[in-house]
Amino acid sequence: VWTDSEDGNLKMGIEYSLIPEFRVRAGINSHPFSPSIGCGYSYQNFTLDVAAEQHRYLGTSLSVGLSYLF
Repeated sequence: VWTDSEDGNLKMGIEYSLIPEFRVRAGINSHPFSPSIGCGYSYQNFTLDVAAEQHRYLGTSLSVGLSYLF
């Protein structure tokens, strides 16, 4: 849980590991209210991350990330 004291914005999230390589998560941002969901998969040094966030005015945004740990 994270709170921004300047504008009273509250951010909360939870992440759960189904198996060591696969995680799912969900979160909310209080101002403006925007829920989000996501998942991540790790294989050796690679990580694939997918997330979606719903914004009241902007609609749904999807992000996909691929990273490699040297």
